[in-house]
Amino acid sequence: MCERPFCCATIFNFQSRLAEYYVNTGENLLKSVFDKLTEDQLKTLKINTIIQRTDSFFVASNIRNYSRIQLLVEV
Repeated sequence: MCERPFCCATIFNFQSRLAEYYVNTGENLLKSVFDKLTEDQLKTLKINTIIQRTDSFFVASNIRNYSRIQLLVEV
C-alpha cells in the first residue's frame, strides 16, 4: 500500500501522447472514451436523459435573481 504503482513520468508521458495524437488527428481520445462509457452506462441503467431534474434546472437558470433566503428555500 505504501509503494507507488507507477513512476510520476508515466502520467506526463501519457498526457504527452494524448496531446500529440490530438494534434495529429484532431480526435480527443479521453472525450471519446468518456462519451462511450457514459452511453453504455445510460443504456445499462436505462436512464432517460430527456427528463431533467427541475430543481437543478431552475436554480441554475435563476441563481442571479435569488436572495440568500430564496436560494435556501429553493435548494
